[in-house]
Amino acid sequence: LNTRSSEVEHSSFPDRPLGTPRSAGKSTKMRAWTAALAAAAAALAALATPAAATISVTRSINQLDMADFKVQIDGCTKNDKYGCARFSTEWGKNISGSVHAELKKDIEAGAHFIASMHLKTGIFPVPFHLRCNLCGQPCGFKLPLIEKDFNIEMPPCPIKADSIDKAFNEKIPMDPVPLDLGVDGIVNVYDHEGRELAAVHVNARCSRPRTHYFLFQK
Repeated sequence: LNTRSSEVEHSSFPDRPLGTPRSAGKSTKMRAWTAALAAAAAALAALATPAAATISVTRSINQLDMADFKVQIDGCTKNDKYGCARFSTEWGKNISGSVHAELKKDIEAGAHFIASMHLKTGIFPVPFHLRCNLCGQPCGFKLPLIEKDFNIEMPPCPIKADSIDKAFNEKIPMDPVPLDLGVDGIVNVYDHEGRELAAVHVNARCSRPRTHYFLFQK
């Protein structure tokens, strides 16, 4: 009778019946471990909750001599005399509300705005300066850090003094920024003779999608 341990077990392995080949015991353990890992992976996937990519904007108007202006945005969380001063939304969703604007005088060729901003994705902010005309030519620029080009068509000059009351409902593109981005700074508006017409402070935050795992929550 051949009693070699490689064929028949006569020692202490309680998880394998006496007389079972050792290789069969190892296969059983491997299948058990594989099943356990697969179950754990499935449970983890079930507990994973994707977090939406969000946009939040806060603004304050320090000076506005060029127009009477009010913008209302549905879901706004803070208002002032110019309308919505703080709101949040998500990429891919609609943003709706209404605009009332009454321009006090014509905007002539040469009127422009200057944006003095800081962009932040980590600890140190990156300065960003932009000057564009309010009418007559496109406003093109590349946003640092995300290296994305923008080209905004501006209306022809002059922009006649007029009033507008209009509702809007626009879809925000499902095009999240590739990283978390913060923008903070001031936009100054000047007429064609260099007189300051408006000063607006803007603080905005854009986030990319994330997946959270709620493993220890009840």
